[in-house]
Order: sequence, then C-alpha cells, then structure tokens
Amino acid sequence: MFTSVAISGRSLWASRGALKAASNPSFATGMRGLAIPVTHVARIARTHVKNEEEAEKLDAYLRDVYIPTIKAQKGFVKTERTVCKAEWAYEVASVFEAEHFKDFMESDARTELTTSLEAVLKELNLSMSDLYLGNRVFDEYK
Repeated sequence: MFTSVAISGRSLWASRGALKAASNPSFATGMRGLAIPVTHVARIARTHVKNEEEAEKLDAYLRDVYIPTIKAQKGFVKTERTVCKAEWAYEVASVFEAEHFKDFMESDARTELTTSLEAVLKELNLSMSDLYLGNRVFDEYK
C-alpha cells in the first residue's frame, strides 16, 4: 500500500513501511539500536589437525606461549579450547571486554603471537591459510 507524502511542497508516493523506517530516529542518524549488545568479543581461531599428537603440540603452544602473553593484555577475560576428536577440529576462543578488543587486535602482542603461531603451524605442515580467524560477540549463560 502506498500513500502520498508532501515533502517541501512536492507530493511523493511512498510505502507505509518506508514511512515507518524514515520516522525512526535511527534512520536519520544512521545509528541503530543493537538488539544484541556487545560487552565481550571472542577472537576465534580454528584449524584441523591430523591426530592427538598434533593437538598436543598446539596445546603446548597454548600453555607455554599463548596463554602467558594473552593474559597480560588489558581487558582479557578468558581463553577456551575445544577439540573434536572425531574430526580433529581444534578451536580456541579468547574473550575480551569489548572496549579493549580493538587495542588487542592492534597490539604488538598479537603480532608476536601470530609470528610464533606460524612457526608451530609449519611444524604441523599447516600454514596461516589453514587457520580460520574470526570475531564473535560473546555472551555466557549459566
């Protein structure tokens, strides 16, 4: 259904949905209310290993290099690691307070972690292109 609207003395036709959207304050400002608030962000890294031995090598890297470095970062909350033994999918999620996440992503610590991870992946005949990296809004429900 369309309706006629007068704007600056000109008559225009618009759908009711378009009028409703245009009357929303967020339409004018370009900002929208977030139905999913962002208070924490998880940095996800996922790859596939061949077996338990390779998963243990990544665990050693996590324990000896990654965790001590990441724990020192402002806004760090926790790191979780999951392994699917059926598919040998290896996934790590590091959670940060949202206001500090960008700082971590632009930090020298993240660059150093990436460099050291490349060396570990190379030992497993993997490369950074075998690694999925992404960011997620993180909420925890208990």
